[in-house]
Order: sequence, then C-alpha cells, then structure tokens
Amino acid sequence: MHLHYLDTVYGNYALIRQRLIDSGIRHVRDGATVTTDPVFNALALGHFADLATVGIKVDLIVDPRSIKPVTTDTITAIQTLAGNGLESFEGPNEYDISGDSQWVQTLRSYQQDLYTAVKQTASTKTVPVLAPSLVQSASVS
Repeated sequence: MHLHYLDTVYGNYALIRQRLIDSGIRHVRDGATVTTDPVFNALALGHFADLATVGIKVDLIVDPRSIKPVTTDTITAIQTLAGNGLESFEGPNEYDISGDSQWVQTLRSYQQDLYTAVKQTASTKTVPVLAPSLVQSASVS
C-alpha cells in the first residue's frame, strides 16, 4: 500500500478502508514516512490505528531514503501514530537497486540501527523486525 500517496486513490481513505474490509485482507505492507508535518504524519501513518479496529495490521518498511537516521524517537513516533495497527517493522525495500555503490554496507548498518532502535524502544521492543527486501537474486549471496 501507499497511504502516504495522498494525491492518488490512496488519498480516499474511506474507499481504501472499505475495499480492504470487503476483500478480507488482514495484513498490509506500507512505507513508514515521518515528516515535520503532523497533519501529513497523521494521514500517512495514523490510518493504521483505525485499520486495526477492523482487524487489519501493517508491516511498516523503514528505509534510509525516507528516514535517516533511524532513532528511538523516530520509532516511538511511528508506533504512536500507527498504534495497535503496527504488526512489524521491515528493513529497506529493494535497496540493492538504490544506486548506492556501497549498498551492502549501507543496508547492513541501517538494518542493525533499525533493529537496535526498535528493541530499545519500550513500546516496540516485542515488535518483530523483518529483513529487507532485495530485487536481484545475486544480491543474496
């Protein structure tokens, strides 16, 4: 999902919510985006707390292209906004095709920082931290 793409159909939260309910989907994946704009943050992440009331949970991707550095303050903000909708955190999405020539080192370091920040935050220490996703099969080796 992309609930933070407010200028697309995702901006019609009532429609998206109803379609998710109608489909029977219970787990979604989206990017964690936290800005200095509290209204945007509430729209981008706050809807996950509402979705939890109808049994839908979210895996939130935390990525250095949108959140850097990842800190306990950032994790707390994400958890506060997503509320009971937060099911898991996931490392960066498809970072092996980011164009970062040092992507392996960047990804490894960022994933470690994400894990540490999640586990050091009282409200998220039991929340699972999932591995990042990769595109190229050669990136796994």
